[in-house]
Amino acid sequence: MVKCVNCGAEYETEEYVFCPECGGRLMQEKKKSKKKIGIICAAAAVVIIAAVSYFGITATRDLTLNCDKGTTVAVGDTLKVSAYADGLTSEDYRQIQWTSHNGTFQNNGDGSFTVMYDKNDFSPDDSSYASEDLDENSYEAFIDADLKKGIRTWHGEIRVVVTLEPQEFKSGKIVREPMSSRDSQIVINAMDKLHSYFYLKSETSEENDISFIIKKGKSTTVEIPCDTYTIYEADGENWYGDLALFGPSTTYIKWDDKMEFTEDNYWTLSLNVENGNAGVDNVNPEDFPDAQ
Repeated sequence: MVKCVNCGAEYETEEYVFCPECGGRLMQEKKKSKKKIGIICAAAAVVIIAAVSYFGITATRDLTLNCDKGTTVAVGDTLKVSAYADGLTSEDYRQIQWTSHNGTFQNNGDGSFTVMYDKNDFSPDDSSYASEDLDENSYEAFIDADLKKGIRTWHGEIRVVVTLEPQEFKSGKIVREPMSSRDSQIVINAMDKLHSYFYLKSETSEENDISFIIKKGKSTTVEIPCDTYTIYEADGENWYGDLALFGPSTTYIKWDDKMEFTEDNYWTLSLNVENGNAGVDNVNPEDFPDAQ
């Protein structure tokens, strides 16, 4: 089919001729149409290829994460997480951003985390962190790694189970060591069924602060600096370390009366006595001195 460019008359012929009506030039419409379609298809193909390439480049790639302590860690542990992906350099790995969620972690910024303690992490009633398939002394947490390099991104996540691990100890073990000499002493007659942790807070200087653990059923003498102290006590069945103390079931108390200790004067505290002459009050965990 050809068409006159002058008068618009159409003729069924495959050759270029002049219009019999007006002498105008005849143009082949079919070839012109094919050229337009070809240009449109080629442009569309370029757009599609570019889009596929862009989304292929910008799609988030996987980082494989591994923990040096496996997938179960204890409160107080410091764990190191490593990442791997094809094509990354040592400099790329140094640029990874590390985060954690569903747990109380100290982020050391280099892929290492110290597992801290928060009672709520272990309480299904108070926190979404506790998993139904774990016991009351365990919860699940996640560590994430993210890397952005130009328009490319990588992401990885690893699940760890945080547990409270009971620790053996010797009665009278010092947890917080005082900076000054220990020229006085305190005697603790422990309870029969519960261990006790004592923190003696100095009235004059933090350098005299001292804390220690007493094993149940024991009578233990501990040497302490001469000073006047406010006495804090925590009790429980299993010792989990200076961060968690006795875990979620820990009871926290503060003795009402301050006690003065000198070289010639010391105190004996008997915890099994009923209707004793010393007053105590319960305190919140947040108000109990930190052993660190």
